[in-house]
Order: sequence, then structure tokens, then C-alpha cells
Amino acid sequence: MLFIFFESICLSLVVQNNSDQREIYLNSSSIVSGTVYDTRESISQYWALPDKVNRLHEENTALHSKIEALESKLKLYEQKDSSRIKPPLITPNVEYKFIPASIINNSTTASDNFFTLNKGESDGLEKHWGVIGNKGLAGIVRGTSANYAVAMSLLHRNIRISAQIKRTNFHGTLQWDSEDPNVMQLKAIPKHTTVQQGDTIMTTGFSSIFPRGILVGVVSDFEKDKGSNFYNIKVKLAEDLHQLRNVYVIKPQQKKEQLKLEAAVKDE
Repeated sequence: MLFIFFESICLSLVVQNNSDQREIYLNSSSIVSGTVYDTRESISQYWALPDKVNRLHEENTALHSKIEALESKLKLYEQKDSSRIKPPLITPNVEYKFIPASIINNSTTASDNFFTLNKGESDGLEKHWGVIGNKGLAGIVRGTSANYAVAMSLLHRNIRISAQIKRTNFHGTLQWDSEDPNVMQLKAIPKHTTVQQGDTIMTTGFSSIFPRGILVGVVSDFEKDKGSNFYNIKVKLAEDLHQLRNVYVIKPQQKKEQLKLEAAVKDE
């Protein structure tokens, strides 16, 4: 220890009294300290990742809600006549809200696939609500408990979703044939319309589960069914359901009113 003490004094004197050695020392210490700081920052950033992911998830949820609010407001303007009278400043009745959730269990290799969410009835979730990811559709909630929910994935033989070709507005039914987990089939698109590879497929909004305009994917292949008047269309999904983790559950604000009215009309 005494040797190390005197050795430190000698090194200090050498550095203080020789400009070349002092410059080498300063450069070396800067490199070492910079490396230490970078390592410390990387470690702190790593441990902060869960908080950052949660914040981004919440921000995305807020953005989804703002988009829905803007679209609802735009509908009010579009419904006005051509008299150009300034519409009253009212708050639109937003049709949908978005609840952030995370997938904690997921299956993609079976014929009927489901995934489990870390949110449930205590968070306001209910059955038959839609689930989307950052890129597109994911599934539909089929069961809830106090703290969890189980959703039917798009990769389920019984799923049926109303979807349309954005370019032409022709709509059909989206299904899965239990084969490719990245591809679904769009049925009931008539032959007299045109279909192109790369056509964007999105939700129609005809049901109360999904709003209009949620991305599904793009047309990857198609052919005319010789035994019918419709196309066989393959849709490559925008959302990779294998890697899906953070999702948004869509809460329909006016679903009960819509279903009640439709049921009343059918019973007449």
C-alpha cells in the first residue's frame, strides 16, 4: 500500500510537470470515463425500457382516441347541407374509445387460436369488443374475468369480419382457412369489379365491433372462382400475430343503442 501511495505521487508529478504525459493522461481518462458513462447509461436505459414502452402504449391509445374524435367531427361537417352555414361548436359523440392492453399468452399454430390479455372486467372490458395492434386487426374478445380477457385471434376458423377493398369500396367477408398464419381470405367480392395485387383491405365499419378504416392487410394473390361469380382473394395481414404484444381493445360507445334498435326492427 505504501508503494502504491508513492507510485501515485510519482505519476501525479509526471503528469503535472510534462505536457505530453498530461495530454495522454487527459485523453485516456476521457476515454475511460466516457466508456463508463456510456455503459452506465445503457444499463439505466435498459432498465427503463418497460416504463418507456408503457408510456408509448398510453400515447398511442390517446392518439387513437383523438383520431376517432376527429373522424366523428368530420362526419358532422359532411352531414351539413351546401348552404355553408357555420355548424355549431358542439362536442361530437365519439363512437369508440381505446383501452391499452398486453398479450400475456398467445397461440398461432392451432386451427382455432386465442390470446390472453392482462386486462379484464375491472378495466372495463366486455365480450365482443375488437382488438387491434399498432399495424392492424388482431382479434375479438370472447371471454372476460375480473383481471383478464381471452380474445379469438384472426387465426380462428370461425372468425368472420366485414372488410372492403379501399380502392373500389367493394366489401366481403374476411375468413381464415387454417393454413398460412400470415394470410386470410376475402370472400364474396364479385367478378365484375377489378382486383389488383397490393390493394389495401380495411374494415367496413358495418358491425359495431370495429370502426371503419382499420387496416387488415393487402391483396397478395387472387383468382376468379370458376364455380361462382366471385373472386378467391388472399390477404396478407398487416399485423404479425406471432410477435404481437401490445394491443388496444376497442370500446364501442354506442353499441348497445345500435344493437337494441336493430333487434327491435327485426322483431317487428
